[in-house]
Amino acid sequence: MMRTVTGWVTGVFAGLSRNLQLVSLSLFFWGFGEGLFYDFVPLHLRDMGADAVQTGYVIALSSFGLAITMLPAGITADRYGPHISLLISWPLGIFAMAIIAFTNTLGWFTLGWFLFGCSGFVIPPLTRYIMDGRGELTPQRALTLVFSAFSAGFMISPTIGGWMAQTFGLRSAFYLGLVLVVASTVVIVFTRPLPHTPTEINRGYLSLMHNRRFMGFMLLVFFGMFSLQLGVPLASRYLQETWQVSLAHIGILGSVLAFGEFALGFALGGLPPRRVFAVLQAAGIVYALVLLNTGSLPLLAIAFFLRAGVGISRRFVDAISMRVVAVQQHGLAFGLSATVTFAAGMLAPAAAGWLYAINPGWPLRASILLLPVAAVLTYLLAPRPVDGLPAPAPHPRLIG
Repeated sequence: MMRTVTGWVTGVFAGLSRNLQLVSLSLFFWGFGEGLFYDFVPLHLRDMGADAVQTGYVIALSSFGLAITMLPAGITADRYGPHISLLISWPLGIFAMAIIAFTNTLGWFTLGWFLFGCSGFVIPPLTRYIMDGRGELTPQRALTLVFSAFSAGFMISPTIGGWMAQTFGLRSAFYLGLVLVVASTVVIVFTRPLPHTPTEINRGYLSLMHNRRFMGFMLLVFFGMFSLQLGVPLASRYLQETWQVSLAHIGILGSVLAFGEFALGFALGGLPPRRVFAVLQAAGIVYALVLLNTGSLPLLAIAFFLRAGVGISRRFVDAISMRVVAVQQHGLAFGLSATVTFAAGMLAPAAAGWLYAINPGWPLRASILLLPVAAVLTYLLAPRPVDGLPAPAPHPRLIG
């Protein structure tokens, strides 16, 4: 059985170039490390003295760090090539993780968490790097294959992190997470730059800001991602305080979530991205309904599997964006898309913390009210292939 699974995984990733295989391996290590502690951050903040509102603000800072760096990073990738950003982002992640792992104060943890978010500025350059090296793969398939490696790493580690937190204390999960981030960085250093034609930053390049189809879609993305994420930031705290779910079981649910991202990413990667994005928003309704009504571990596992839509939605947002954006503007478009996504991710935790302080179930109820509207609007108004540019042709396979 193990040989069969290994052979299947090897066959799937054999279609990637050497550089994208290394990126996938690096993301696997990073996902494994981040999965050890990510779901326990609200509980760690509570142990450090933060209330629900403060917890929401601290978690929002990570998305703020992401949001303010996305657009400059995307422009830089178009102008100078994406590879240099990879070599800056990963070491910054090590520095941030060291602060997070070793600090004993809420202030220093907040700084580390903000810097950890800032290290995610690499998302638009990394997306451009994957697009430049995708060979004959479609955009959504290339993005799905590479980013699914992150989900694969995230798949087992929350269960391990939950066991470590239960046995050795929460901080032990952060220590091992730091080790895995270092391993991820070592791998990324061996990637190589891809051929790149610098884009002139001129009025034509910035005309994307006047692309009504793209900018209108960004409004849909903001509303959809905000609605999806309202019930996410304080979920572990809600489960423990409302349904008395243990740390070990929260870790298992985190692994189910990662498995959902991995499985749904592969299963949906070749389907029309507009429809997939709408369906993932609808799945978020089921997630919120389950958490509101039961603490049963099997039902919660189903809910967390469906919550995977939050993590994989951005891949389909980028695939939709490429329908109405010229290739020379892809870095800028990915930067704007990520800025919008993480701006929603910044406001959602803050709103969730405020709502949670009033009633722990309110973030979930608000999500249930907003998501049907978001799903319908996405399905009806998101760009279709005939709305703009033709689907991008496959890139020639690059050696390396």
